Amino acid sequence: ATPERPPRLAEHLMEQLRFVDMAPEVREIAEEIAWQLDRRGYLAVPLTDLVAGERLEQAEEAYEHIRRCDPAGIGARDLRD
Repeated sequence: ATPERPPRLAEHLMEQLRFVDMAPEVREIAEEIAWQLDRRGYLAVPLTDLVAGERLEQAEEAYEHIRRCDPAGIGARDLRD
């Protein structure tokens, strides 16, 4: 019997976001953002590079949902953030 691997960071975030009420489009973007986080939990890619301009407002909403997740500081753009 091999031990289960711990969930990846994106999987951990998506599990938390399962309980958050949001539009399906925002949820889709939140998942995309979660998979773009680096191994330290930073978002190194600007939102404008992840989504088209007309979806930027939804991306900002999704990003705020990610930022409220655990662990603290998740989705920061740098150490100060």
